[in-house]
Amino acid sequence: MKKIRTSHVYIVVTHLLAIIAFFTSLLSGFRLAQDSDFAIALPALFMPQGDVYFWHGLSALCWLLVVILYLGFHFLRPQPLRISPKRHRVIHLLYLLLALSFCSGVLLYLALPNLPYLFVQFCHYWLALLLIVVVIWHLIQHLQLPISQWLKVFIPGRQPSNQRRYLVLSAAAVVAITVSYAVSIFYPKLSPKLVSKPKHVAIALDGEATEWQHITGTDLLVAQGAKGAIKTVISAKAMHDESVIYFLFQWQDSSENLTHLPLIKTAAGWQVQHNGFGQDDEIGNYEDKFALMISDNARFGAAGSIHLGSQPLDNAPPSRSGRGYHYMQQGMADMWQWKASRLGHMAVLDDDHFGQPAPVCQHCPRYTAGYQADPKDSGGYRMNWQWFSESTVVPLRLPTADAWQRLAQRKRFAISWWDTEPYSEHLDNYPVGTQLPSVLWLDSFDGDRGDVRAKAQWHKGTWTLEIARDRDTYSEFDMALTSGVYLWPATFDASQTQHSYPQRPWQLVIQEGS
Repeated sequence: MKKIRTSHVYIVVTHLLAIIAFFTSLLSGFRLAQDSDFAIALPALFMPQGDVYFWHGLSALCWLLVVILYLGFHFLRPQPLRISPKRHRVIHLLYLLLALSFCSGVLLYLALPNLPYLFVQFCHYWLALLLIVVVIWHLIQHLQLPISQWLKVFIPGRQPSNQRRYLVLSAAAVVAITVSYAVSIFYPKLSPKLVSKPKHVAIALDGEATEWQHITGTDLLVAQGAKGAIKTVISAKAMHDESVIYFLFQWQDSSENLTHLPLIKTAAGWQVQHNGFGQDDEIGNYEDKFALMISDNARFGAAGSIHLGSQPLDNAPPSRSGRGYHYMQQGMADMWQWKASRLGHMAVLDDDHFGQPAPVCQHCPRYTAGYQADPKDSGGYRMNWQWFSESTVVPLRLPTADAWQRLAQRKRFAISWWDTEPYSEHLDNYPVGTQLPSVLWLDSFDGDRGDVRAKAQWHKGTWTLEIARDRDTYSEFDMALTSGVYLWPATFDASQTQHSYPQRPWQLVIQEGS
C-alpha cells in the first residue's frame, strides 16, 4: 500500500487559516468597495451581506495569526522547507502582495489626516485582484504535481519526538493567538482623543468659532460619500461645564447645498425634483447634512451598526438603495443629525438612535430597520406632499399670498407651516415652471427628539457647526457624554444616504478641573 504523504501540523493549520483569511477578506472587501468609482461590479453571489466590516476586520486578525505562525515555524524548525525554484518565485510574490495588502489595509484603518486615502484605497483594491491571479497561478502549479504531493499540505502527520522543538513551536502558536487576541481587544485604544476642556467663556450657539480660538482641536479623516470618491478632514473641539458639553465641528465643502427636493409645476402637475429619492439614494437635490453617532465601543463598522447588502435582514423588506441598513444586534447608539434646510431655522439637531431592527410597517413610506427617531411631543418639519410618487404629487399646502411674495423675493428652500394654507385646486393657479419648497417648518422639537441644540454657518467653502447637549439627559434613547464614549462623524454632500465616514472614531476625554 502506497504511503500517504503528510505535512507538519503547523503547515496544515497555517494553510487552512490562510485559505479562510483569503476568502473572508476577499469577499468582504468586494462588498466594502462597491461604492467606490474604481470597483468592478460583481454579482451579489460574490458579496456577503450583514456585518461585513466585522468579518473584514476579523480576516485581518486571521492574517496576522497566519504570519506569526508561519514565521515561528520557518525560523524555529531544524531544517529549511524544500520548495522548487519555480514555485519559490510564486510564493515570494504571494508574500509581497500579502505584505502590501496588509500594510495598505492598516493605513486605511489608521486614516491619518495627511494620508492620500483614495490612492491607498485604490491600491488596496487592485492588490487584492492581483492576489487572486497569483493564488490561481500557485494553485495551477500544484495541480500539475501528483495528487499526493499537493494534498499533503492538508494532511497532518505524526512528527518525530522532539520535546524541545514542540515546546518552542507550541509557544510560537500561543504567542500568535495571544497577539491576535490582544490586537482585537486593544485596537480601540488607537482611537484619536477628543479632549473636552472646562468652559471659562460664554458660548453663543451661532455657528461661529469666535469663542473657540484658545481650544486645541483634533482632526479626523473621513472618506467615501456621494458624487464619486470624496476625502474630507473634520476638525473638532469640545468644552464643558458641570451640566452641558459643547462641540465645534468644521469641514470643507465647496458649496452650500440648501436645495431639498423642490416641487416643480409641470403640464402634468406638481413633480418632485429628484435623482434617486425613490430608492433612498437621492444625490444632488438634497440638503447638506452632518451626523454624529455616539457609541460605547469602537468596533469595526461604526460599532457594529452597519449591515451591508440588498437584504441583510431576512424578515425585512430589501434595502431600496441596495446598500443595507443601520441597526444594532444588541444595545443602542445615539445618533444626531444636523440638516441644513429642514432644521436650519430651529437651532436644533434631529436626535435619533440606532437600535434593534423595528418591526416591518406595511404603511410606512420607508423601512429604516434600527435607525429610529427619538420620541417627540410636537414640532419638527413635514414634507410638502401628501404621498410621494415618481411621477406627480399633490402638495400638502400652498403659500399664502403674503408668503409667496416673500418667497419670490428671496431664494428660500423651506417655508413655515404658518405661512401656508391647505392645498386646494382652486388655489393652484401657479404657472408651469413654478418652484415650491418641499419642506414645511413646524415649531422646534418638543420632547426627547429636541435634546440637542445646534447652529451652523457656511463661509468660503467651510461649514462650522456648534452643538450643545446636557452631559446626561437620563433618556433611554440617549447616551451619557462621559469620558470613554466614541464619536463617529459623517458628512453628507447634497446626498440622502451616501456619506463620508471614518474607520476610527474619536474617543471623548472630559478633562475635569480648571
